[in-house]
Amino acid sequence: MSERPLKNSRSCLSRGLRHLLTVGFTHVSEAGFPVQGNLIEFFNGLSESVFLIRDLVFVGYLVVIFVYDLRYMLILDRVTIPAMIIAITLNLWLGIIPTWSIFVGGLVIAAFFWIQFFVSRGTWVGGGDIRMGALMGFMLGLWHGLAALFFAYVLGAIVSVLLVLVGKASRKTPIPFGVFLCVGTLVMLFAGQSILDWYFGFFV
Repeated sequence: MSERPLKNSRSCLSRGLRHLLTVGFTHVSEAGFPVQGNLIEFFNGLSESVFLIRDLVFVGYLVVIFVYDLRYMLILDRVTIPAMIIAITLNLWLGIIPTWSIFVGGLVIAAFFWIQFFVSRGTWVGGGDIRMGALMGFMLGLWHGLAALFFAYVLGAIVSVLLVLVGKASRKTPIPFGVFLCVGTLVMLFAGQSILDWYFGFFV
């Protein structure tokens, strides 16, 4: 079962909110209280503003993680943990992603990195990658999170090969993988449903 398309979710919430507000303001107006048209228009656009705020908050955290990991090769808990709490809260409140998908997504992707951490004793990935994996799931849900993970690995492999070919890195050069996880998350955040629809269109 996949997440509901983001555009459909936004459209449904927007129409529902607009209907409730229109009915409410109509009753208020009929009761003899003046209602300004621009006030109704303001509330009509409120639902879309809430989604925009959510996306901007997510982008802000991802940019911080991207820059810090690129420069210091560290993913800080004081960034990822608050981001996880905010992602869970906003997604549950807005209802964009099914509740089960939010929590299962965070657990599955975090477990994926934890297994690597356990097997390699911390040489392949670090604890920051585990928490970044959880954040990806909480932001995107299970299926979009897994797609973002796949995209990050493909992009990371391409960049690593190119760096080796041009002599900027060797096979043993550490790569700030959090950078690619952030890019994958951003791509799926804004174009995830379109990408999945395009991909699964080949099998339908």
